[in-house]
Amino acid sequence: MNAQLLAAAAVIALGLGGAASAQTMKVKPGLWESTIVMTGPMASTRTDTECFTDGEWSPDDLMDEETSMCEPTNVQVTDNSMSFDLACTANGMNIAGDMSYKSQGESGSGKMNVAITGGGMNMAMSADMTAKWLGPC
Repeated sequence: MNAQLLAAAAVIALGLGGAASAQTMKVKPGLWESTIVMTGPMASTRTDTECFTDGEWSPDDLMDEETSMCEPTNVQVTDNSMSFDLACTANGMNIAGDMSYKSQGESGSGKMNVAITGGGMNMAMSADMTAKWLGPC
């Protein structure tokens, strides 16, 4: 399941990540296909598949494991939804964003918004995420 959010490239491409959250939402284990549509300067569409086996998902699953500059705040988790904010400074850039995701059993959708300022640059990006369960792994 993390592929459906991992590709929220606005966060990953900027080297953010490493959230530390014990809060999780429930997801159906199995093979998931996800599509992320990015708008802004990094506009792109990406579709991935990933086998998700443990039945839970947390903000950690969005973040790139190789980085650890930002922590999620205002984390809100229920059995089928999650939202959180991000704010940090990395490489002289201020990064602020928010993310929300809702699972509907065998499908899910979410949105991420990120604003980056610093070094004379102001950039805004967003990502719309959709996912669907394909079957067992």
